[in-house]
Amino acid sequence: VLSEDNDIDEIFADGLLKLAHLEEISKSDDLVSKLKALSDKFDVKFVFSVCCDAKALPEFMKEFAV
Repeated sequence: VLSEDNDIDEIFADGLLKLAHLEEISKSDDLVSKLKALSDKFDVKFVFSVCCDAKALPEFMKEFAV
């Protein structure tokens, strides 16, 4: 998507864990790191929904919580 259209500012998707085939949010650190790198490289904002209790949100995801 990013390589085909260079005017994309934001990408929205529901269910990050399901899309990434992850069973636990605590195992998403590598994915979040890669998405952050893509965001920085292409100047695009990713917005994903994640279903979990706010208290269960891993530390590495708290800076991205809305």
